Amino acid sequence: MAKLSCLVISLLSILTIVRGHGYVQQITAGSTVWTGYLPYTDPYYNPPPQRIVRAIPGNGPITDLSLIDVQCNGWSDGGVIGSTPAPLVATVAAGTTLGLNWTTWPDSHVGPMITYMALAPTDITKWQPGNAAVWFKVAQSGKTAAGLWAATDLLTASNSVYSFTIPAKLKAGQYIIRHEIIALHSAFEYPGAQVYPSCIQVQVTGSGTAVPPASSMERTLQQLQVRANSYSYSSHELTHTNVLLQELFTMSTPILACVPPPCFTFLNNLLKAVDLPGLSDSWPGCVSRLTP
Repeated sequence: MAKLSCLVISLLSILTIVRGHGYVQQITAGSTVWTGYLPYTDPYYNPPPQRIVRAIPGNGPITDLSLIDVQCNGWSDGGVIGSTPAPLVATVAAGTTLGLNWTTWPDSHVGPMITYMALAPTDITKWQPGNAAVWFKVAQSGKTAAGLWAATDLLTASNSVYSFTIPAKLKAGQYIIRHEIIALHSAFEYPGAQVYPSCIQVQVTGSGTAVPPASSMERTLQQLQVRANSYSYSSHELTHTNVLLQELFTMSTPILACVPPPCFTFLNNLLKAVDLPGLSDSWPGCVSRLTP
């Protein structure tokens, strides 16, 4: 039985590589390391390992953003409605830089990497945000002036580790850190954008008192079509022009520690992603204007 379990785990690990998407597999803060939730091995241990990351069903994307799955992952179509709280909480001081180690990310899946936090009003190991307005943005990386994307260029250059800093003056308490890649490689055709979220549970310590304004994670889609112009996420947040032609991806308003812009609302009614890898940079694809 033990050999069979090892074989199953080994085969599932191989499938993770073959499927070619990704998730956060490890979190670091200085010399402290936490293993993330490993969807192709953790469920097959008895008892399952305890993690600080909420369970995910696999390494695939969320494409229907009207579902609760967009919050902390899930697979509603397969009966996994959203995600459930993790049993553990990592203690980190405000001002700490966290490193989020992704599994190998495919080169074709370009896009921004965005990080939110939400203050838990009760025990985080029992708390589900639902549709409550609790989220605020603390970090974002898109495309540099040199034409490098957060995913995949910068992620690959940093050995698959994305780093961000918890705001130094953030009020102490238990928080969900929601980190995502939004892959835009097939955003040339509605509904192509793919979201890969992970949720990490932390206890933030310190003497800070700042509590940023929060918003819900509901995202409203207006249009996503083949068009050679730009889109923007709600007011003063993101602008993007022609993903596959590698145009500028910027944020109009800078993120300030503990005073980020409102959580943008977008892409509410995505259907299923059209995953067509290998498109050339000359493909005349783009996404159209999104409004709040």
